[in-house]
Amino acid sequence: MNKSIFTYDFPEISTNKELQKIIQEFPEYDPYYIASSCKKERKELFDGLWQIYQPLADKHFLSDCKKHFHQRVWEMYLGVSLIKNGLDISSSKREKTRGRFICHILINDEDRINRCPYF
Repeated sequence: MNKSIFTYDFPEISTNKELQKIIQEFPEYDPYYIASSCKKERKELFDGLWQIYQPLADKHFLSDCKKHFHQRVWEMYLGVSLIKNGLDISSSKREKTRGRFICHILINDEDRINRCPYF
């Protein structure tokens, strides 16, 4: 199990100039992935979410996260929000499709989610 969602150890940065230099050095990475990895607060936030979500992540999550960070973080955030609100989104409740999952959840015998609160 990976302890971090960030599989490349970028250095911490303190200026936008430093960030832009790293982004130019790694054009194959999503800039938000790089920026989040280079800031301690962001890295800790996303790694905390990852610790909860990791058992549910598909096998391509970490490699795809490098290129599609916004999309994958949204998926992880939604998953963690649902888990923290007591919903079971384990593998028996989802269908894997091309590396991402479709979440089908029953709430009060209804086939819908009324709201997804922030945590």
